[in-house]
Order: sequence, then structure tokens, then C-alpha cells
Amino acid sequence: MLSNSISNIEVDTISFEDLLSVLDSMPKEHLEEVPFGNFQLELNLVEEVYTYSEQAGYARYYAAFVGDDFAGYVTLMASEMLHHRGLMQAVVDAFYVAPAYRSGGVFNKLITYVEQDLKLAGIRFLTVGVNPNMPHKDKVVDYLSAQGYITTEISMTKEV
Repeated sequence: MLSNSISNIEVDTISFEDLLSVLDSMPKEHLEEVPFGNFQLELNLVEEVYTYSEQAGYARYYAAFVGDDFAGYVTLMASEMLHHRGLMQAVVDAFYVAPAYRSGGVFNKLITYVEQDLKLAGIRFLTVGVNPNMPHKDKVVDYLSAQGYITTEISMTKEV
């Protein structure tokens, strides 16, 4: 389980524009560290979809700070479940904790904040995808399992 050794972690909901400004080069570093399979892909965010989704109420962005230092983020999209009318589900688009803050409680604080925020918004389910290429994948899976998350789907991708 991930420890909670950092005591001054603050998490807040922020706009996509603000998230981009605090991320600076981090999305590229994140992509390099956690690639989408072994496909040769360049990072090229479709910013207008993130912005539109936020304006339409389907996207939420969260950032964690330790003091003034940016420590991590979670981005997600929420919608009515296609197979279950009237039930809302949020799916994490991306999450990242800066290497200096891993195993310090940042992910725990982010997930706890996100869960509380979604519950207040009437969103019943939160799905977190764990990229098998990410560092410490097993620790993240073990942590999420301990928090009550269960495997509901395994995604497989092929370039066609």
C-alpha cells in the first residue's frame, strides 16, 4: 500500500486551461514514461475536446500540490452509462504523480478527493485504467484493490 508520509498535500478542482499551465512539459514526460502500448505515437492533445467537454459538464480536472509544487493530477470524463440509463460513470482519462512525490500519499489524496467530488455530483461509478507500462503498476493495482476497486474490464488494443 502507498504510504501517507507527506502531510501538506492540497488537492483542488481546476480548469483545463489552468491544468495545462501547471503541467508545462509534464504530459510529454508522462507519455514517455507510460506509453500507450508499443505503438509509435506522438503527444498531440486535442485540446478543443477537453475544453468542450469541460464546458458541457462532462470533464473534470484535479491537481495536487505540496506547498507551491505541482505534485500530480487526475483528468476524467463522465457520462451516462450507455448500457444503464440514468446511471453516471466517470472514467479516468489520465493520472500522474510526479516522481518526487510517489509513495508519499499524493495519489491517495487525489483519489479520495475525486471520489468525494463525484459522489457530490451524483456520479455513481469511477473507473480507473491502469496502464501496464506504468512504473509501479502492481503497487497502484494493489492500492486500488484495497480501496474497493474491482476489475471490470481488461482492454486490448491492436493497430488495424
